Amino acid sequence: MRSPWGEKIPIGIFYRVEKPTFSDRLSWMVDRPPLVDRVWEPRDAQRFMKELE
Repeated sequence: MRSPWGEKIPIGIFYRVEKPTFSDRLSWMVDRPPLVDRVWEPRDAQRFMKELE
């Protein structure tokens, strides 16, 4: 008996939805290098820690 689908039977449907990437959603990161490539100084971390107090 021959299958109505041919030799391969479809087992699911894939949908493609274009979504912005994580970095696209963060406007302050768009024109800057990735965080992993940035050089951080300890004084930069101290400034951020003071903002959290």
